Amino acid sequence: MVKRRQKAEEREILETVRTSFPAFLPGVDFDPESSETPDFLGKDISGQGVGLELTRWLNLSQTSAAVKRERIRVAMLNAINCQTHPHPANISSAVIFPRWDRDVEDRHVRRFSGEFYALVESINGNWDRLRSGHWKRLPPEQRFDHEVYLSDHKQHATLNRYVSSIWFREPDKSYPRIRESWVSVIPDGGFYQTETSIQTLGSVIEKKVIHYSGDQAKAALAAKSLHQLFLLVYTDPERFSSNTSYQTPEQMMKSPTEGLAEAAAKSTEGLGRLPKAFDGIFLFYSVWGSLWLAEIWPSSVVFPVGRLPLPGISSLPSLR
Repeated sequence: MVKRRQKAEEREILETVRTSFPAFLPGVDFDPESSETPDFLGKDISGQGVGLELTRWLNLSQTSAAVKRERIRVAMLNAINCQTHPHPANISSAVIFPRWDRDVEDRHVRRFSGEFYALVESINGNWDRLRSGHWKRLPPEQRFDHEVYLSDHKQHATLNRYVSSIWFREPDKSYPRIRESWVSVIPDGGFYQTETSIQTLGSVIEKKVIHYSGDQAKAALAAKSLHQLFLLVYTDPERFSSNTSYQTPEQMMKSPTEGLAEAAAKSTEGLGRLPKAFDGIFLFYSVWGSLWLAEIWPSSVVFPVGRLPLPGISSLPSLR
């Protein structure tokens, strides 16, 4: 099942690239059905065999962790289903801080929800006392917030099993009240080190180069009489947002593609020490509504969207 999904994804990626970037390997006619080694086979205008291998730019360890956290968020919010419960009068919002090492088990969903609303009712009913007991005197116009640590509420054993703390905040009288999704689970946030993403890009490229430099892969390619072999690295739109950004915060503010040229150049610096396995390596970026394609090795050129190049690939703008 996983393999079929990946093959379908690769076919969709190739179709998107060929449709959006006519300058990508012009004159090569690829079989729409994928193969094993490499992923796609085709012929150029002279009838010679051309192979195309695809691989994703993903740090799978980061992706797996992020997917698990998102699964936990969804499970908690579905269990609580705050839209179907009355909004407590003294609480504007509640932010849950989970224990990320545990998935909410199906057998605990009902108790999890019941204990959450029992805690909300207790906090809401005691809000004035909690506010007056704050460590400093609060003026009437100042909003009060209160964080509940579940380790201090042993009676809510199921909630304590999955939640570290919950942060409650009272309404801001100067703004309209939140009517629906007043409960949230703390999101991932902040920038990681951009070098991690660039190292990942370099690693996925080098892994493919090493694989296709091996005797077994060479024999498989020879049996298919391939004249040229190319590598296309692509971003997975559904998972790329859960990975370290390749951009600095300043680049992110400018454009979703700002910094890609720098990332591509850094990720291919070490290819000179490896055997040549591909005739060209391309990077396709398709996240947040952006489409960006470039040859990143051995040349460094960006492909225009929806336009064939003037005579030859050398007419395309350089990454540098």
